[in-house]
Amino acid sequence: MPKGRALINELDELGEPVDPVGVMGPYKSTCGVIVKNYIPIKYQVWSAKDKT
Repeated sequence: MPKGRALINELDELGEPVDPVGVMGPYKSTCGVIVKNYIPIKYQVWSAKDKT
């Protein structure tokens, strides 16, 4: 988990942070940590063509 806080000043049309310039890396790292810790993985195979 990234240390400290970052204030996001601007979002693009997709809702991703663009200002300040260096905020995207810590933002993605934080999202990844949250997903890893709180969303259970229920699937062994993600690809639709690999389902058996």
